[in-house]
Amino acid sequence: AAALTLIFGSRLVLWALFSSEFVAGAEVLAVLSVSLVGLSLGWCYNTFLIHQGDYATVVALDLFSIVFMTCLFWAGIILDAPLVYLAWAYSMSYALCGALYAFTVWRKYGVEFLHSAAALAAVAFVVLIAAYVIARFESNYLSAAFLTLSFASGAWWLRRQLAAKRLGAWL
Repeated sequence: AAALTLIFGSRLVLWALFSSEFVAGAEVLAVLSVSLVGLSLGWCYNTFLIHQGDYATVVALDLFSIVFMTCLFWAGIILDAPLVYLAWAYSMSYALCGALYAFTVWRKYGVEFLHSAAALAAVAFVVLIAAYVIARFESNYLSAAFLTLSFASGAWWLRRQLAAKRLGAWL
């Protein structure tokens, strides 16, 4: 929800928090919001691996992700890419980081530790990419329809999860 808010309302958020001079960075903020899914997934599995005492894996995964991001940044600098490219490099690096953490936990500890977090993160990532594309059309109707569908789907999923927990207690 926060990432959707930043994608569709990046201009307003920057204007409200800072000033109209910062509104030029709205595109960068919208792209950076895509990284929230990878950051969240990576943080959760990072914490799990640290709890398991698997420090070498944590260091290896974090090192790989940072080296990958650094290479993308250097490529952007060499190619004289715009600032938004660096935001995309950051977001894609953390998407890869989250995916690597999920894959590693699945391979080392089994599917029971994966739960539905990785699938939910993949869906959220696709939704955020779609939101970014739709927001670039600058159509209020299309944006409102997408946001309504997204939040309604999220509310339906959450209600279904809560109902499953309640029914599970009965069974």
